[in-house]
Amino acid sequence: MLEKLIGINAEILSANEKLVLLVFFANFEKRWTGAMTLASLAEQLGLRARLVASAVPLLLDAGFIKARTCYGSFGRPLREFAVNEVKLRALPEARKLRRESIISSGLFLQSPTIKASRLNWSHQLQSLDADEYSSESGEAGSSISPKVRRMIEGRKGYLDASDVLLLALLLAVSDQMGVVKGWSFRQIAAAIGVTQLAVKGRLKKLVRHRVLRRVIPGVAAPIFQRKLESVILLNTNHPLFSSTGRRVSAVINRLIGSEAEWGFVASLLIDSRSNNPLYYGREVMLLRTLPFHAFEQLEFMLLELASKGFECALAEGKIDRASLEVDAKADIARVMRGYDDGSLRSDLVSELIEGLAFLVYLLVQELDGRIRPLLAELGARDKVLMLPGNMAQGYEYIGVLVFPALEPRGFAVEGYGAWGGVVLNEQKISLTALEKAGLAAKV
Repeated sequence: MLEKLIGINAEILSANEKLVLLVFFANFEKRWTGAMTLASLAEQLGLRARLVASAVPLLLDAGFIKARTCYGSFGRPLREFAVNEVKLRALPEARKLRRESIISSGLFLQSPTIKASRLNWSHQLQSLDADEYSSESGEAGSSISPKVRRMIEGRKGYLDASDVLLLALLLAVSDQMGVVKGWSFRQIAAAIGVTQLAVKGRLKKLVRHRVLRRVIPGVAAPIFQRKLESVILLNTNHPLFSSTGRRVSAVINRLIGSEAEWGFVASLLIDSRSNNPLYYGREVMLLRTLPFHAFEQLEFMLLELASKGFECALAEGKIDRASLEVDAKADIARVMRGYDDGSLRSDLVSELIEGLAFLVYLLVQELDGRIRPLLAELGARDKVLMLPGNMAQGYEYIGVLVFPALEPRGFAVEGYGAWGGVVLNEQKISLTALEKAGLAAKV
């Protein structure tokens, strides 16, 4: 039922009304609330009294909630409320979602999401805010009035109804690693009742404060068979999601500078912009016109394939290069636009697919050499995902998400040497290291 409620279009219910309905259902499901005032209902839902007082009458008029009057021996009559099952069953069928994700979204909505919705600042983010407000003369905030500053900080620091709906939606449609695919900004905007531009602004705010790890916009290009879907990576370890119980471990490995490998996708980017490719052949010319976020999409696709190959290597105890590259070529070919006319372009596409499949093998080798020893010691995992790092920095750092969560192990104090281990509390890691390992993104 929660799937249907999440999918209600903003033309039917406003963001405030939809939020109250979702939180109401998450707390009471199909039960009656018991006799109470709207103020008492707001307190039980953890929402502002004014929000509930304005939304409930509209939900009653629209038929989503029903009420009945209860008379006591003295005092004003009270009402008890319940969702209208007949109305909810009449809603159009929503796309099928993972049961675990729906449960986590419901648990998130059960917590007081509005009263205690201040984002969890860190000292790095506060310093970034100060830098952003600095004027060209170097005086912090000299060109911004105190009133405007309070407005800006307030908008950044608190979640409104649309923000909470956005997070509930992302939780519901994500996989166990927190990856959201198949939802365009237009679809998200329709679901939470804001414009596409507002969705992008909200996503940027959440990335800035590490509620989201990364947002990779979708991209369409002649080299691809279809438009590549937007990818959003939730940070399910963030304190905002503590009630959901969706913990994953971050495994970070850092090599000493001279031992670090060159960024494979970064070399693709550099060669595609050069007239004399250093690492690849002429096939990289097919990528010359691609925007930067198309390379981010390529990187994430290759990392997903490498993570799947690494999972097989962990299960089998070895890397089967032939099988790995065959599977990678098949998956990449489903994304790249092929040509069967025997032309030069057809040959270049084939060479590019082979080159990308080889990159997947190299990435699996990296994971096998740098992550396997720790995971082998701690036991097999259900799911592993290598995260996209800072493309310009190569793979000095590797960040891997592991599900189910592991106990912290083998983590060394951060410094100039090689270090690595399993962490659950990412707030103890510097923002620079998190960005290089792909656990956070620059905005």
